[in-house]
Amino acid sequence: MALVASNPQVLFSARLNAGFSTHSYSHQKGRTNNCYRRKCLDTHHLQSSVHRFGNFSSVGAESRRYRKSSLALTCRASVSSASPSGGFNFRDICRKIFINVGAAFARFSTEFYKLRIGIVTGADIVAMVRLLLLGCTAFVAYVASKRAWAKIKEHAVGKGSDDGGGGPMQVLARGATCVQSNMGPWSLQDFTLGLAAMAKVTEKEPPELPGKEVDDLSRDPEFLMRAQHWRSMAEAAYAKDSGSFSLFSHLPESSIIASEWDPCQDSFRPAYVVFVDAPMDAVVLAVRGTSHVIDMLLNSGASPEPFCNGSAHGGFIHGANVLYEEALPHLEKGFSENGDRKLIITGHSMGAAVGAMCGLRLREKFPDLECWAFCPPACLTLDLAQECRQFVTSFVAAHDLVPRFSLKSVENLRQRINEFDWDRAERVAKDDPDWQNIKKALDTMRACQQTQEDAMKAMNDKGEQVSKSEAGQKAKELGGQVAGSGPGQKVKELGQQAGDQLADSEAAQKVKGMGQQANDYIQGNDCDTREQKEEQGSVPPFYPPGRLLVLGSEPPGCGKMPEQRSNVASERNYGCYPTFDEAKRIRWVMHEVEQEELEEIVVSPWCISDHMLGNLCEGIGYFQGHCSPALSR
Repeated sequence: MALVASNPQVLFSARLNAGFSTHSYSHQKGRTNNCYRRKCLDTHHLQSSVHRFGNFSSVGAESRRYRKSSLALTCRASVSSASPSGGFNFRDICRKIFINVGAAFARFSTEFYKLRIGIVTGADIVAMVRLLLLGCTAFVAYVASKRAWAKIKEHAVGKGSDDGGGGPMQVLARGATCVQSNMGPWSLQDFTLGLAAMAKVTEKEPPELPGKEVDDLSRDPEFLMRAQHWRSMAEAAYAKDSGSFSLFSHLPESSIIASEWDPCQDSFRPAYVVFVDAPMDAVVLAVRGTSHVIDMLLNSGASPEPFCNGSAHGGFIHGANVLYEEALPHLEKGFSENGDRKLIITGHSMGAAVGAMCGLRLREKFPDLECWAFCPPACLTLDLAQECRQFVTSFVAAHDLVPRFSLKSVENLRQRINEFDWDRAERVAKDDPDWQNIKKALDTMRACQQTQEDAMKAMNDKGEQVSKSEAGQKAKELGGQVAGSGPGQKVKELGQQAGDQLADSEAAQKVKGMGQQANDYIQGNDCDTREQKEEQGSVPPFYPPGRLLVLGSEPPGCGKMPEQRSNVASERNYGCYPTFDEAKRIRWVMHEVEQEELEEIVVSPWCISDHMLGNLCEGIGYFQGHCSPALSR
């Protein structure tokens, strides 16, 4: 009884029983003894139901017996509700239905409580919803990519636009088709494990720094001061507004002649700022590097385009031309109001390439301009890159990926991975725990590939066995007999007649004409594609512009592995920056290299972190600390 009294579902059913019994009794005063006996019988069944429900709530094994009893109770209640006159008492029927619904609801709430606690949780539902949304997103992305690629092809051949083939979409389309036509396929093994293995070997055995060491520049305090100053201005160009730029550059806001802090979505023009640097006696054009999706799209237009009696990166040509048109009036204003000063162009990454290419055009009006490029990407053919030595000084970190990145270098990297010496890598890095993980993943991937090849071979062998078996030969003979029989010939003749009638019909002639038009269109596009491939097949290699100074540290990466840092500016959030004590154990060197010496991509753990401006700041600062101060004279 204590168990029944402590069960909330039982108490709920008991309250229903008590309430309906009292209500029925108040309306049954004038009934016969048979009705009274029937009411007592119903009460007995209900109490039995309450007792069994309590057992069901406490003992799970009793549930099947209770369901059978409940079914019997319902049947008996329905029979007993008949009135003596052969009819039915509607009030009693409703009462018993409501009692049984209450008991069923109590059972459902108990089972749902068990389900919620033991089987399905809110996290499971969230995970299922996320999985469903991920599948829908993948499907939508696939459909969108197919349509986008078709649209890109239209823009690549000058269709689908009204700007004569020189707009941003044409640049992007030509770049995408150029990459597709000139880059071989990358396997999953090459793209993941191959690159990781090459980086691990480079970490264990860093390559020698190319070029020759230049002691005169590494010990020239005035040159180093100017380099560090213009590097800081290139970093200040990453500011988001004039106030922030003033704080980073240590110049008053009134020195800013014009500024565009957001890339233009319509023209694909990078962000820039034109200002007067009075201490350096210069009017400065600082171009921001990649910091926006527009900049990324500009980087992707990698097709070679004619530029200044040579060829260059198509996306950077577009950005340089737009920047030239917008910045030239502001530069002329700065020179007209500030006397005889020198024009300085500075920038980092994409900003360095666009600034140098813009300088090629600005030299006609400002012949004594200087361009300081920090980590510039490969963007010019060899002749143009060497011509820029007259006014461009480029600083490159030893393992930086960007100055070495071009279609030719990527294709060369793919071939190097295909010919990668895994045995040598095993000897070099066998004790490294990361290498052990790479080796395990490689063995697993190779085992999966071998299993797939074995399965395909087994299927082919089985097919050949079936075709050569007695049953296969018999089936072949039966097919020939059926084809040569009278009914078979009849079917063939009927099919020929139907085909002739269909070919002579008006609809068939119309379809034939449309097919001929489509064939002519496809053949014309194939000719265009072949011509484009022939042109693109001779894509020239690109090189970083100007005089190239490579800075390297021993050990590499400022003596540290790249790691994510917190509580620092976003432009410095990724890199290898030593502390004061760690910097004492690092030695920096400066080498001057030729453009051809940067054709090969160096895959290493520092190939991305070396692209950060903070690493060049460490290198230039090292040389400044080991020579006489620039302001002591």
